[in-house]
Amino acid sequence: MDEKPSDFTDPSKGIPQPARPQPDPQGVPGAFAQFSPSRQAPPPPPPRAGKSPVAWIALVVGLVVLGFSVFLNLILLMAVVSQGMAMSGDGANLVEKRVMGKDAQKIAMVQVQGVISRGESVLLFPAPDMVEQVRSQLKAAKKDPSVKAVILDVDSPGGTVTASDLIHKEILEFRKETGKPVVVCMEGMAASGGYYISMAADKIVAHPATITGSIGVIMQLVNYKELSGKYGLKWETFKPANAALKDVGSPTRDMTAEDRNVFQTMVEKMYDLFIKRVEEGRKGILSREQILKIANGQPYLGVEAEELKLVDRLGTLETAVDEAKKLAGMTGDPSVVRYQKLSPFASLFGMDSAAKRPELSGLEAAALAIEGKMTPKLLFLYCP
Repeated sequence: MDEKPSDFTDPSKGIPQPARPQPDPQGVPGAFAQFSPSRQAPPPPPPRAGKSPVAWIALVVGLVVLGFSVFLNLILLMAVVSQGMAMSGDGANLVEKRVMGKDAQKIAMVQVQGVISRGESVLLFPAPDMVEQVRSQLKAAKKDPSVKAVILDVDSPGGTVTASDLIHKEILEFRKETGKPVVVCMEGMAASGGYYISMAADKIVAHPATITGSIGVIMQLVNYKELSGKYGLKWETFKPANAALKDVGSPTRDMTAEDRNVFQTMVEKMYDLFIKRVEEGRKGILSREQILKIANGQPYLGVEAEELKLVDRLGTLETAVDEAKKLAGMTGDPSVVRYQKLSPFASLFGMDSAAKRPELSGLEAAALAIEGKMTPKLLFLYCP
């Protein structure tokens, strides 16, 4: 009869072996649990001598981010200061961008683009302060002895009477104080106020397809009396007994003959001012009688304007440069430079700091239109 191997005997080799302790059925370690490899706790990790590479990398990245943040804040602060300097109109914050040419002598381009305004909204067009922009560019050209002439780059439908007249005055004063010639280069449009300011220049060059002329003044008002009555709105107005015209042009009542006379007188006086500026600007070229025949508010193409002698030549920027060179007695290939207002922050990323026209919703656009119509404004503006 075969004997079963004992708990202390290896059946393969017949060598006595100690019996292995069995785990307790209730999960409580048995007497030999401390000798069981499966029940031993993992050894504690060895102590580290210092921070891991990951911690050092995170620290360095954090310091870099902090430094960059401080740098950007400084740049933004400088940008704010720079924008504040722009309000002084001294031209100190403008930078030059070469357009063409290579010589040391320069022809400066002063840009008049968009609605001519002192910064207020004109009808549907929120506009920057064009007067300050032109003034600062002219001052930069005045201070630079290497600038021998100026090209007024006009692409504008006009704007308010006041802003147009102020720019006209700035150009005349620049010519008088510096003796530097000014040549207008008309682009897509130089109508109404755009033509008005051109009368302060020595020469006018227009593209054949330029829309120019539109000599005249306009004032538009809205009246919503009937609309108010439809919805049951009633307006009460109080004014002194001796100031019956205090609410002249009110949109809440019908316009009287006296009201119309007030506004018509204003319009006629500003129209006479426009005719006077054209007389001065086209002296020796057009008589007052000739001007009155074509100053009916009609816009003209550049080719028509040349035939009517409203402009001197047809051409492009190169044509205007040739005219400026002749008037200034320049030879060679002068550098044509354009002034730009760039803040340090915008320069860092190659962006122009000029404010962009905000996108308007339909309701906002309608509100601006009503506001512009409600407030009487004399406009040298081509607005079909």
